[in-house]
Amino acid sequence: MARDLVLGYHDGDSPLHRIDPLTKLIALIGVIIFAVGAPIDYNGWMLLGLFAIAPASGVDLKTFLRPWSALIPLWVPFILLPPVLFHLQRGFLGLANDTAHLVLFGHDIAYSRYGLTYGLKIAARGSVIGIASLLVLWTTHPRDLVQALVQELRAPYKYAWAVFLALIYVPIVQHETQIRGYALHIRGVQYRRLSLRGLRLLAIPVIFRSLRRGFATALSMEARGFGVAPTRVFRNDLRYPKPLRILRAAVVIAAAILIGLAIRSGRFAVMAHS
Repeated sequence: MARDLVLGYHDGDSPLHRIDPLTKLIALIGVIIFAVGAPIDYNGWMLLGLFAIAPASGVDLKTFLRPWSALIPLWVPFILLPPVLFHLQRGFLGLANDTAHLVLFGHDIAYSRYGLTYGLKIAARGSVIGIASLLVLWTTHPRDLVQALVQELRAPYKYAWAVFLALIYVPIVQHETQIRGYALHIRGVQYRRLSLRGLRLLAIPVIFRSLRRGFATALSMEARGFGVAPTRVFRNDLRYPKPLRILRAAVVIAAAILIGLAIRSGRFAVMAHS
């Protein structure tokens, strides 16, 4: 089942699997800070860098490409709507001199350059953050992530366990959706997911099954006395690379250099005015 899941952990012994969870979280935070403020071209280079790192995750090409089937449709509204909407509100936004024109099939379409830049930047940010997050999810077991949060960051284990449940239930819901879809196809039931019939046949049963799983999990946690003791004992030992301090220092330095280069470009900004 794991190999079919886009948002689940994939067991393996790749170079990224051998890096401890906290180091990967530090790297992910650095990528997020960089992506949020860096200009479009910088995010493009970061995306190429993530593509280069992807083989080190041990995830097959099919699994790596599957998220793009969801990301690419998300680009369309973010790229197309802001240029049109910003143009329609150009007087209110102070963009009267920002209008450009596109001739499409003999029709002259006016749009906002600022809106186009804004849409492209949002799409670039989302792609970088999404792929980087998936690389961490694919190579980090939720149990190990919780253990790292509790033992190294001293986070209360109740809150860390909430992270664990979220990471566990997302792939479970995805798996339930796949099983329900297979059952409908075997019975020859035709439906569209983005319709009321598709919602009734696919989404509602998955929601109820997920709620039942959540209720069973809550009963199990209560029966085992979850939350009674102030601390928790972990039975598994985390694997740490031998030059741990050197590796973490290298990750922090690399993130600082990339963010510093983006800032020195003069175009590091949360909004897309650059």
